[in-house]
Amino acid sequence: IRNWQKTLPPMVTHTILSGHSLGGGIATLAALELAGNTNLAGVVTFGAPKACFLWTAKRYQATKISGSDKTLGQITHTVVNQRDIVSRVPFALMGYRPVGELTYINRSNEVLYGETAISTRENDSGSDLDYLLYFLEEDKIGQLSLDADPIQKVLHMLRIVTASVAKNVPLLKGPLILPALYILFCTHFMRSGLAHMGANYTQAFYDGIPVPFYRPYQQKRWRVYLSLAFRLTMGIAMTILFVWGLYEVTALSVAGLQKNAPAP
Repeated sequence: IRNWQKTLPPMVTHTILSGHSLGGGIATLAALELAGNTNLAGVVTFGAPKACFLWTAKRYQATKISGSDKTLGQITHTVVNQRDIVSRVPFALMGYRPVGELTYINRSNEVLYGETAISTRENDSGSDLDYLLYFLEEDKIGQLSLDADPIQKVLHMLRIVTASVAKNVPLLKGPLILPALYILFCTHFMRSGLAHMGANYTQAFYDGIPVPFYRPYQQKRWRVYLSLAFRLTMGIAMTILFVWGLYEVTALSVAGLQKNAPAP
């Protein structure tokens, strides 16, 4: 970047760094390197992972821009989509911290800013965890506000049926957990991938202007249901194999104990 800046005409006085995903993380680190001798006008990232660790984040927020009275924290804008798992890693428990001003796109594609964005993201993170890990509790299922998407309706009904069976037939709860988790996690990561690459990231800044370089692939409905049936079949098969494996291990262990037991 420094070599490129040397080739610019004198009329170019400001630099803006931007990046998506890994490029956003690199843009953050590059800003920290360049701020001391480059007149940065802005740093904008889309779906970027957290690139700053503990005190590095504090230093980033407080670093002054060359030729300006602003800091990196004041000129940095991080655009995050709720369904995008890339923007959540590395996790805060590992010591990584977000930087800059948050622009947040929630599940309904509403764009939020400032303190509203921060508080909404915190609440949504809790609901995502609730959705994935406590799906067998019927009261939590009833609290979900799902869109009218057909595949979401099918998954919602699947959760209700699974919770009902698990509640009324406790012996089936264990075998039901694995296929249900498998389906929910597959769906979560599939949506996360679309959110990570989706056009709504740029529409957060350019609302109403069509973005030609990407459109999420729209599958035919029968393919969506076929995919769901395949994941359900795979989940059930994995559960059967898991339970069968436990049985075989237990049977071998019992046989070994009986063989080596002392004579009465």
